[in-house]
Amino acid sequence: MIFLAILGLTMSLLPHSPNCYSLNHSNAPSTLLFPVIRRALFCLTATLLLSACGGSDASDSSNNDSSNTPELPSQPTPPTIPENPDSSNIPETDINWLPAGGNATIAADISRPFLQIMPNLPSSALGGVSPGRELFITEWTPANQGRVLFDGVGPLFNANACTQCHSAEGRKPIYAADGELSDAILFRLGNKQGLAHTYYGEQMQHQSIDASITPEGKMRYAI
Repeated sequence: MIFLAILGLTMSLLPHSPNCYSLNHSNAPSTLLFPVIRRALFCLTATLLLSACGGSDASDSSNNDSSNTPELPSQPTPPTIPENPDSSNIPETDINWLPAGGNATIAADISRPFLQIMPNLPSSALGGVSPGRELFITEWTPANQGRVLFDGVGPLFNANACTQCHSAEGRKPIYAADGELSDAILFRLGNKQGLAHTYYGEQMQHQSIDASITPEGKMRYAI
């Protein structure tokens, strides 16, 4: 389209009368000049057309490159730091939990766990506390050798009082004061499947009420 427009403009500027090309000796120099001018204008038109096409390609190329390249901000916006939530809007956690045992719950005392009496215990029930403690600390005797309530131990046994394994009304330390292992260690018996032994049961009775009675066995261990 550009070429046709320029060519049309060039042709319109040149005279088209046939008389201008007649061989008149009076104007011969002028007549010979028109073809030269016409060729020069044609060459100029072609040159301008090629230049315009080349410039157009370069321009289009630059435009395409610029359209495909994302524009980067001159001053990038720094990342925003989340604001701390208003502590006044956070609901408070209720830590005033109800005791598991209700009014019978007491603070744990590991030094004497079996000597603590339930609070708010009626006075009429306090009479059962003393016999219970007596059962815990009394050494049991063989049958017909003591009080009826505390006799009947044997003929084989592990211990004849609860305090022998639970000193200080709790769990007896495994190590004695001198660093040696105490008698608080309990050995369990069983087969390969973890079931109780068919004869000895789950626990070996290593003591007897009389020397004439042979215990089930003695245990030895090494560390």
